Amino acid sequence: MTLPRRLVSRLDVTSQPAFGLDERTAWRILHVISAPGGGGAELLVRELNRMLRLRGISSEVVYLTNPQGVPLEPGEVSLDADSPRSAIACARLVKYLGGVDLREYIVHAHLTWPIYFTALILLFRRRRAVVTEHNTHNRRRNIPGMRWVERIVYGRYSRIFCISDGVRESLAGWLAQPALEQRLRLARNGGRILTFQSDRRREIDRLRIVSVGSLTHKKGFDLALNAIATIKDSVSSYCIVGEGPLRAALQDHAKQLGLSDIVRFVGWQEDPTTFYHEADIALIPSRWEGFGVVAVEALSTGLPIVASDTPGLREVVEAGPANILVDTTNAEGMATAILELRERIGSGVTLPGGQRVAAERHSLDSMADSYIAEYARIA
Repeated sequence: MTLPRRLVSRLDVTSQPAFGLDERTAWRILHVISAPGGGGAELLVRELNRMLRLRGISSEVVYLTNPQGVPLEPGEVSLDADSPRSAIACARLVKYLGGVDLREYIVHAHLTWPIYFTALILLFRRRRAVVTEHNTHNRRRNIPGMRWVERIVYGRYSRIFCISDGVRESLAGWLAQPALEQRLRLARNGGRILTFQSDRRREIDRLRIVSVGSLTHKKGFDLALNAIATIKDSVSSYCIVGEGPLRAALQDHAKQLGLSDIVRFVGWQEDPTTFYHEADIALIPSRWEGFGVVAVEALSTGLPIVASDTPGLREVVEAGPANILVDTTNAEGMATAILELRERIGSGVTLPGGQRVAAERHSLDSMADSYIAEYARIA
């Protein structure tokens, strides 16, 4: 098997001492994740890589695939597999890892197939490897016998980072093995702090609503559309920023609900700031979340939020004058919360400055610092 030509040359990184370590114990980070496009874990790994490099730490990211053709930055490489779950992706990762001296690296895996492939590749190679769990739930847990499989997979990693308390509790309950529970470490996620908008409108007749996220079952956009349909006379626009496998189904659902003139699907955007600034309310209808990166972004712009009352999200979005948490399975309750928040905006109780302060408690800087401290302990 021959790798794509651009994999022949090594990435433009050099091994550098970090945190006062001498050259004999210097370490490098090698992240493995599915793809560079999209939000959530993909976005955070790109940001973490940037921040580590800015701090003088040698860090690289290997993507199994890059279907959107996202331009890669220094320290990033794509294996250009047809799918992150394919045998080709695994074979190319084997080839790639075989071409580096893993004794220099801490290999850091993210998301399902990179986690499984990395664990398999390192099965008979004693190397420093860690993993980050990004969700409180996944469909693998519904498959009979998967608990035993995942105990073996996660057992290949010396540290299992959890991005929130909710994720740690969920994963500990799922694995239900004391030896693995001792490897769990809390490494809270962070989010981008976007441009703050202080001059938000107060007099609102018809709402402008925005949601950001991948178009998947997890994100609950079908439930959001049901909610919008019950109050469509009070909504001037609903903008959904994101891409994913359910796009066509969601577009059909919006049409069936008579929302074609209200709902806009604008696809994935590297910088969603403009869409937050054009909205009155951010709607986050996720069925489950490991953390809430989108919530941090929305808060940082000063935007009021209606969000699902799920473990990961409620650690970021605290119920209060500018935020309402709802049962995501109840479209009527979600619609009622949207109208209630409109009244609060009109009365002036949703102060954008408070949202900004809440966002800054979950910055990318704090996320990077927590990972660096863990890397240093491992090295």
